Amino acid sequence: MKTGDISQELHQCKHPDTATTYNNLGLVYFSKCQYDRAIHYYQKCLQIKLDTLGEKHPDTATTYNNLGQVYDSKGEYDRAIHSYQKCLQIQLDTLGGQHSETASTYNNLGGVYNSQGQYDRAIYYYHKCLQIELDTLGEEHPSTATTYNNLASGYTRKGECDRAIHYFQKCLQIKLDTLGEKHPSTATTYHNLGHVYHSKGEYGKALTVVQQAVSIWLDTLGPDHPHTKMGQQSLIALLLQQPTGPSTQQQKSTATPSAQQRQLPTQRNLLLRFISAQAVHRSSAARRNLILRFLCSALHAHMSPASAGRD
Repeated sequence: MKTGDISQELHQCKHPDTATTYNNLGLVYFSKCQYDRAIHYYQKCLQIKLDTLGEKHPDTATTYNNLGQVYDSKGEYDRAIHSYQKCLQIQLDTLGGQHSETASTYNNLGGVYNSQGQYDRAIYYYHKCLQIELDTLGEEHPSTATTYNNLASGYTRKGECDRAIHYFQKCLQIKLDTLGEKHPSTATTYHNLGHVYHSKGEYGKALTVVQQAVSIWLDTLGPDHPHTKMGQQSLIALLLQQPTGPSTQQQKSTATPSAQQRQLPTQRNLLLRFISAQAVHRSSAARRNLILRFLCSALHAHMSPASAGRD
């Protein structure tokens, strides 16, 4: 048999093992961010599954899900939605509406709509996912915490800060109960809460939770980790954007403006010292200089006119 005949026979092979190999190739190319190649092999896998297992099979749904993930990562959101919807319909027909894989697909659909800016649809699918997780996994499960976080993200982008805070707090409580206070993931939720408080103009609350996030990241990841540096930048931005003049209510009070103004920088200065102390005193001389340069450059960036008004 000629080489060309062997190649043609392999391409025409409809064996489940061939589908598995195509799927594995798709996974590898997806992990390498070579999305077009990943799509090519997932489609090969899908065709075999359609021909051998049929449309209404959980394994076929899995391949639709894999295709959806690639299209989502590639930014082809309409195709991602189409693939996820095909996956979802099969799962509803074969696994039912209370299955963890069905919940995962609802979550994936929510993520695509969130990326598209269709926040109401995103929130709808996140709620569908959440209900399944509450019914099957319970309140104190990491997956439930993730969905609370996703809901909070949707409400944040929609501008509904109070609802976002509610769901971030639900997420935070689960993480505190399951992971503990000193965990990087717990710090991430504190930081996310700080972002929403900042959006609401509640600088005091924002400073408190972002400071907590930075403290945890310093303890668990160290001063050189990107998360720690991101948290430090957030703290500096909050300190510089915090109102420095007396509010209308303060102006009406009996206290003298000069006394109020002398007190206003206190928290800012204390927190700036906190940033420096936590980051600097745990470091070698070389690292200390790097951190100090980082703090100075971050302060300069946030004070420059080009950075004014940015989050």
